[in-house]
Amino acid sequence: MVNVRRVFMVDGQPFFTLGGQARNSSGYNDCESERAFEAVKLLHGNTLEIPVYWQQVEPEEGQFDFASVDALLARARQYGIRLVLLWFGTWKNGCMQYAPTWVKANPGRFKRVTSPTGKDVWVLSTHCQANFEADRSAFSALCGHLKAKDSIERTVIALQIENEPGILGSDRDYGPEGQAAFESPVPAEFVARMKAAGRGRVYDLWQEAGGRDSGTWPELFGWAAGEFLSAWSIATYIDRLVLQPQLS
Repeated sequence: MVNVRRVFMVDGQPFFTLGGQARNSSGYNDCESERAFEAVKLLHGNTLEIPVYWQQVEPEEGQFDFASVDALLARARQYGIRLVLLWFGTWKNGCMQYAPTWVKANPGRFKRVTSPTGKDVWVLSTHCQANFEADRSAFSALCGHLKAKDSIERTVIALQIENEPGILGSDRDYGPEGQAAFESPVPAEFVARMKAAGRGRVYDLWQEAGGRDSGTWPELFGWAAGEFLSAWSIATYIDRLVLQPQLS
């Protein structure tokens, strides 16, 4: 058995995070966030996980307001606490609750997941490029702001990209783009990684469906194809937010 040693490092030293996660609404204003900082101090903690909200930092498209983020940085430094920021962007609890109003109000441009009955659900589709580009722009702006405001103090020690991503109300997107993806060949990378694993739930269901080397999602995974496509599209969407930043 391979001995894997994983140590979280901060400023070149091992760092054990001890603290807590604030409520979903705690990052909205200084009064609520201060209560979270006080709670961590009472616990003799050193770290607070707290959200940053897409709808708050980009109230109008392309116009960013990071006053709430600056307030978190100031409070954290005041209390001597490090931060792990949770990005509430495309998802929070499997829906689009924290996307900006200008995204929610334009479903023609920012497409939502379509259920099997043909109705939209309260979730942004991973198959819509406009959704990805809008989230990428906002997340990249947040990272750029942190670089400018926190490079020296290094108050923020980690970023969680998205929060509890998924689809409430459907196993997959049944809209035109989602259906096209469903009927397209399963990516070779997916198949290769599954084969390399050689076991697990995904591997077993692939074998039950016939163990074909290539084919569409339903051809390779049968009844589980929708869930597997959703998992893959969500995972690669989030990966792309990191690997394809919006550079200014």
